[in-house]
Amino acid sequence: MINELLLGILGGIGCFLSMASLAASLIKYNSNKKKEKKKKESMEKIQAQIEKTMLELEKIRQKQLSEIMELRNTLNESYVSNEMISDNIEMKKLLEELKKHKGSMNEKVENKAS
Repeated sequence: MINELLLGILGGIGCFLSMASLAASLIKYNSNKKKEKKKKESMEKIQAQIEKTMLELEKIRQKQLSEIMELRNTLNESYVSNEMISDNIEMKKLLEELKKHKGSMNEKVENKAS
């Protein structure tokens, strides 16, 4: 009878220990699950921040590209304007030389005529 009683007590203690171990495992599992959830939320926040930063950087890049194109167009217009001024100066020089040449030709014709 005492043996049966001791076996019952030991069985009860074993059952209690099993339940305590199971409870500890569940607590640890829930704790890990909460940590993972917090990690996941943190990663999602970081990912959202990265995406927001990337969008802002893309906007800045587009703005800079637009400014570069604007400067390029201005530079091209300036180059064309300078070319036109240079061509205009060249034309004036040629016109003056032509006038001198025409004047010397007129003098030669007058000299031959007289």
